[in-house]
Amino acid sequence: MKGYGKYGKAGCVTDGRVTRFWIAGLNGFLATTCDDQIYIYDVKTLRICFITRHFPSKISNFDGCHKYLIASVGNKLYYTERLKIIEIDTSHTDSILGCIIVGQSIVSYSNNKLVVTARNEAGDFIESHSTLIDNITLATKLKGVEQTILICSASDKTICLLDVNNYKSSVLSCLSTYGLKFIASGQSAQAGIIALLTSTSKIFIIDTITDELLITIQIKDIASLSFVEKGDNEYLVLSTATSGLLSIFNLETRVIEYMFNANTLAINQLEYCYNMGTLMCIGDNCIVSLVANSPENFFKIEKYRKGHPAAIIHIQHYGDEGIELLTCSQKDGKCYIGITSTIQQQQSTLFSTKPFDKQDDDTSMGNVLRPIKSLCVSHNRRFDWPNVVTCHESTHQIHIWSGLARVHSDKCLELSDSRPHATAILLSNCGNHVIVGYKNGLLYKFNLQSSLAVGPFTENKNTTAHLSSIIGLFHGHDNSFSSVAKYYEDQMIKVWDMKDRKLLYTYNLDIPKSSHIKIAIQQTNGFLSSYLTSFNSILIVDVSIRSTFRDFVPSVENITNMCFHPNIKWLLYCSNNHLIIYDILTSMEIRNVTFADDISAILPSPDGVFIYIAHVHSVGTISIYTNAYDDQIEVSGSSDFTDVNEVTDFKFVDDEFKNLLNLSGDTWGFLESILMHDKISKKSAPESVEKPVELPFILPTEYKEGSLVFSKPNKRINKKKKVEKFGVNEIFIGLLDAGEFDKIFDYLKSQTPAATHLIFSCEMECDEIQKILQFFIAVAKSKENYDLCQVYLSIFIKYNVHALMDKHNKPLVEELRSILANDWDSMRDEFEAISCYLKFFAHI
Repeated sequence: MKGYGKYGKAGCVTDGRVTRFWIAGLNGFLATTCDDQIYIYDVKTLRICFITRHFPSKISNFDGCHKYLIASVGNKLYYTERLKIIEIDTSHTDSILGCIIVGQSIVSYSNNKLVVTARNEAGDFIESHSTLIDNITLATKLKGVEQTILICSASDKTICLLDVNNYKSSVLSCLSTYGLKFIASGQSAQAGIIALLTSTSKIFIIDTITDELLITIQIKDIASLSFVEKGDNEYLVLSTATSGLLSIFNLETRVIEYMFNANTLAINQLEYCYNMGTLMCIGDNCIVSLVANSPENFFKIEKYRKGHPAAIIHIQHYGDEGIELLTCSQKDGKCYIGITSTIQQQQSTLFSTKPFDKQDDDTSMGNVLRPIKSLCVSHNRRFDWPNVVTCHESTHQIHIWSGLARVHSDKCLELSDSRPHATAILLSNCGNHVIVGYKNGLLYKFNLQSSLAVGPFTENKNTTAHLSSIIGLFHGHDNSFSSVAKYYEDQMIKVWDMKDRKLLYTYNLDIPKSSHIKIAIQQTNGFLSSYLTSFNSILIVDVSIRSTFRDFVPSVENITNMCFHPNIKWLLYCSNNHLIIYDILTSMEIRNVTFADDISAILPSPDGVFIYIAHVHSVGTISIYTNAYDDQIEVSGSSDFTDVNEVTDFKFVDDEFKNLLNLSGDTWGFLESILMHDKISKKSAPESVEKPVELPFILPTEYKEGSLVFSKPNKRINKKKKVEKFGVNEIFIGLLDAGEFDKIFDYLKSQTPAATHLIFSCEMECDEIQKILQFFIAVAKSKENYDLCQVYLSIFIKYNVHALMDKHNKPLVEELRSILANDWDSMRDEFEAISCYLKFFAHI
């Protein structure tokens, strides 16, 4: 992606495909795949210990030990040593399905071939043996049986043992008559005992040493299995494929003794460590650590790390630090809301819905949050009260969330006399009022703390503010906000007074009567808004001056997301797997980037250095790209997208981007260290200013000769006396009295910045202030040194604002204000003319 380099990921815990568990000393480590990287967690704390560099593509399988990792990508095999990724030469031509470390050797297998690779004296891996085995479905090493692996084949429906040292194999006959396809396995602490799971959810426990079938179990919808020890007994834990319910099977009594709900969603893999007594449950972007020491329910949840269980469909900034994102996803018709940290080590969190689950409301699908419709947050109230509000599809309730506690509030906002579906929401700047737009066109104001309706924005509560469904509410100047509706009958933007609940003015969008608004967005902390119509045209509007700046038809259809870049130069919008950057000034699409996966959400960082992109098939993951060029992006002479870059699988050369500087002025290495920072202090509330120990009373104190004594106050120096000391004010006042304004400018330009501040900041008499105002009026009329005049005027106003409010100075102040206002209007007209010329020149 030209202009943006792949930087990292946020919100990704695990993709749940492959997981490995091993012990190094007294510590346990869990390694799991995350697309094209491997994350290694400390089992006790579930904190990230190590992240590998990006592999060429998505990892299909891997294995590891405390010295190195091996991973298969397509038909290639790689091993990692520290930060290096080195390819191992093998004879595989098909995709490698699995790889296993057995002693000093590596066993890898594809659909019809098994290859053994050994390390030579130089430390390089060399292929030492290969054999053809058709349709291998499962291969695993056996605990307690050294240098031996178990191989299951679906073609001849056999199970065999292979000795890696001498490459001799032996076929097990205990299951030869069943002819089943095995997909998962779990190993007992006893040597040679292994449980095999078939595709039909049938489980066979066999002894590979004696070649004997021990137990056969048939349970529906089993996804994974693992042996677990509790006390002196050994159990078999089974996870279901449709939920997070675990079944604990007693191997002695051969009955299911316990049921334990480990997660709200399905568990894909189970990994048990006998040395630590910990069972790791891996699901959709989540890891749950269980210990078998609960007397009531067998297991107890010790630690967990969870992200969004599906693709993220909404991204919004949260907080002032710029390191947290408010994110939403949906799966199986249910909405999930959480905070995703852009710092990899800091955990992302899903909001709890327990208070909402206890409510009895038949409109919420049995207390299940429906897909989200609109979301709004108040950053300055996140420590005071619940500061996040959401509305959902086909529901009338407005849900309230606490961003600090990460939980759903026990209250909801709703109308008492009617139940129209809520479609848009907006929080006031103070964070205490919520504006709600409804599907029938109603517009209501609520108090967030009391959860009571203040009233409608129309005189009659039965009269709607719009003729159709309200799809957008945006902040405006001062205490105003704008609203926009969706359908053909109502193409008008209305601006309202939030405090007095009255209509201020309207602006009619210049679009065909048969068209309607599909998407409406607004610039963050600004007043530009953009609208996508059903005719696939985009309008960029400044409602405050009731003007449409741009009206154009994009080169792509089916636009799903739009947002403004923080520099207000660009409009970003995406369609399927295309990301388009539109330059507002030149009215041209300057970049079209194609990804390998469809885009579900986009958002630039507040400083424009990063861009966050969520993809449809990336579960709970936000890809972070760094903008290495930003203002330096070149505008080509045509908009036919001749400079389209195909991003096939999110791969970028590290050396190409690591030395680039970005807008923040920091190096690549420094920015990379931000993601890997290990000591992040999470603020839970504003820190109060602590009283110094050496100040027991109001009076200031200091240490003198080892004793605490009262300090004497510093002698105050009058600014006017300080100016007179330097001798600059006398000359300035003399030139003012003589009315020599040209010489005043030459004199001010010859002074240092400090002396200039002293001249304009000293205390002045009323007649002196009037003479300075006359000086600024004369300079403004002459149109010379205009920019320097603005600098001097800002300093003068800053220090003399109270004196300027005097009634004797009011006529001069009004005259100066009128001159500057006219100059501003003329400058804006000239800018519009230049902009039109640039647009005309660009199209030529």
